[in-house]
Amino acid sequence: MKNLGSVKQKIKCFCLIFFVVILCFTSSAFVGWYRDGNKMTYLTSDGYRIANAWKDSDGMRFYLDENGYVVYNKVFYLDGKFYYVGPNGAKVTNAFVNVTQDMILGQDVVPGYFYFSEDGSAYMKTDGSFIKNIEGKKFAFDELGHVVVDCWLSKDGDVLESSDDIIHEGKYHAKEDGTLHQNEWYNFVYDVGSGQDMGTSTLIADDYNDMSGMWMYFDSKGAKVQASEGGHKKLTLNGKEYSFDSNGIMLMGFQKNKNDLDTSQQSNPTLKDRIKIYDKEEGHLLKNQWLYDTVPEVFSEEDYSDGKEYWYYVDNAGSIVKNKIKTIGGSKYSFDGLGRLRKGFILVDGIAFMGAEYKSEDLSKDDFVYSVDEGGKLYGSDLLDIHYFNELEGNIDEGKMMTGNIKIELSDGVYDFKFRENGVAVGNKNELKLHKGNYYRNGIKLIPWEGTKYGIIKIDDGEYKVLNASGNIVKGKRKLIKDDYENYIVILNDRLAAYILAPNRKVKLQWKTFNNITGYYYYDMDLEKKAYTDLAVASGTTCPTLSELADIPMDLRINFK
Repeated sequence: MKNLGSVKQKIKCFCLIFFVVILCFTSSAFVGWYRDGNKMTYLTSDGYRIANAWKDSDGMRFYLDENGYVVYNKVFYLDGKFYYVGPNGAKVTNAFVNVTQDMILGQDVVPGYFYFSEDGSAYMKTDGSFIKNIEGKKFAFDELGHVVVDCWLSKDGDVLESSDDIIHEGKYHAKEDGTLHQNEWYNFVYDVGSGQDMGTSTLIADDYNDMSGMWMYFDSKGAKVQASEGGHKKLTLNGKEYSFDSNGIMLMGFQKNKNDLDTSQQSNPTLKDRIKIYDKEEGHLLKNQWLYDTVPEVFSEEDYSDGKEYWYYVDNAGSIVKNKIKTIGGSKYSFDGLGRLRKGFILVDGIAFMGAEYKSEDLSKDDFVYSVDEGGKLYGSDLLDIHYFNELEGNIDEGKMMTGNIKIELSDGVYDFKFRENGVAVGNKNELKLHKGNYYRNGIKLIPWEGTKYGIIKIDDGEYKVLNASGNIVKGKRKLIKDDYENYIVILNDRLAAYILAPNRKVKLQWKTFNNITGYYYYDMDLEKKAYTDLAVASGTTCPTLSELADIPMDLRINFK
């Protein structure tokens, strides 16, 4: 019996020791991670599971839900932020994640594309901040933490719908991969469709539809380059200058003339503004170069409808040269008030303001020889300077101001013209000008009509001279010649003294002195022995009578009718 009591006592002690061991193990040995079936949990020193909290392990962080179990492959909302734990339960950082419905824990997460930052929280739009730089690329985020993809955003980061005024309100554009356009071009036609009416710019003469695309440029911050309302924004890229309107559309073609044309000179309507031209394909500002193009409709509806193309020149500031004669490459060219290169006979005032333009094919010799009052067609020639600019299209000298002696084909033949070094015609403003032995008027050299040996030129009402076929003055102290009609031309002291129709009987003219008067006498051969009577026809001081002038055939008259 004694031994039996000893055994019971030993069993009692063993049980006490086992209980103590179990108690110690429970309170100390089992603090930490342990597996509960197929779930992981974490016990604290007081034997409770950690719940709704993060727990670190081996450099990773794990989230335990409200029941104290580790969450796997889920996105959840915690303390105002979104987090994601991967398939191994560890918090994901610095990574994009496409969140689907089965990955959502709780009611606050909406499926979409997220980016979880270095602390594991998802980027999301907050007041004044919605763009993040991730590995050198910019992304935009909404209030739900989504990466915004394939859409336009306003300056405040609001996603714009197709019904919104995207062209004006759109500031950022997210591509299909979520990256914002940065330092790159984008064609807005992709958004509106080329078949739609794309509107107009306040700065460009052509509608958007007439441009080769609606190009925008996004800067390093991802924002499109655009001007304030009514202005234009300059941007220099690779040494070339571009401009953008208030919609952010790159300017192409002619700038619009904001003010009405100056029509005070009806023959030369003039743009009031400085007009710049941007390349119609690439958009950069043109400088110091020629351009061949049609007239914008807003400048001249008539010329636009004709579809005719003209040469323009853009100066070193990018503006078209207009209403002036400009030296380019050592030669001078004339441009009208719309900036078009003009050719032919150009009449300008002293500051090169174009008053009139005439094509040589529309003019005849008479238009230069006679003033408008006398029947010519060079309107303004009495007040304006006449220049000539080469009309031969495709010729190396096309459009150049011509100087010196040149031949010009008019409607009735080819004639010699002469222009001074400054381009002004010899005999300018209807003046009869003697230059190096020849007479000129409005630039044309005065010579007899083709096929005639002589011509008679009127110097003024009291003086006429005789020109030979080359236009040189027929000189002589006393000279008697016959024209093509066998009529007598009497020249005294280099001037026409008389014009005598061919006599109908045998006569001769002689230089004699009779009754103390010396001159040419009309001498009848049949009365040769008789005394001279009233047969004097010219003396050294006489000029042709009105009757004699009327007898001169029209094709011998050079500059009078």
